[in-house]
Amino acid sequence: MTTITYYRSATGSTKFNHVIYNDDVSSKSQSSLILLNEYLRENDEDFLRAEQELQEYLDKRYVFLLKIKRKKGDLVCHYCNNPHLEIGYRSLKMCNLNNKNPKLATVDHKVPVSSGIDKLDVTNWVVACKKCNNRKGSKSYEEFKKNHLKK
Repeated sequence: MTTITYYRSATGSTKFNHVIYNDDVSSKSQSSLILLNEYLRENDEDFLRAEQELQEYLDKRYVFLLKIKRKKGDLVCHYCNNPHLEIGYRSLKMCNLNNKNPKLATVDHKVPVSSGIDKLDVTNWVVACKKCNNRKGSKSYEEFKKNHLKK
């Protein structure tokens, strides 16, 4: 039995597809997932727009981090001063590997995206390690710096 569920993001524009199989994973179920993703890539406007936005973000992130690395010689977390962070992958096909890299340099938004600002505004970006970026979440820059320095 196969169940396909669709979720919408807070903005209502992005579809996330989750295919749930109630039987053992087989080559047939894997191929069905691949075919569904290919179909969505070709035919679903929301899916295509989400992919384009992600690629635009990855490109801007890469250029931003590369400029900082060239300027300072190293990528260091803005919050905890964790050195030797790595830029990570730029392509959509490889970006899932970024999640597995503990030394990945992330881009943190000083003013949270949840407040409605443009997430691609580089004047709002700082370099952060994954741990600090996850801890900060949607807190304001000032609130996080104040609480982070106490620890």
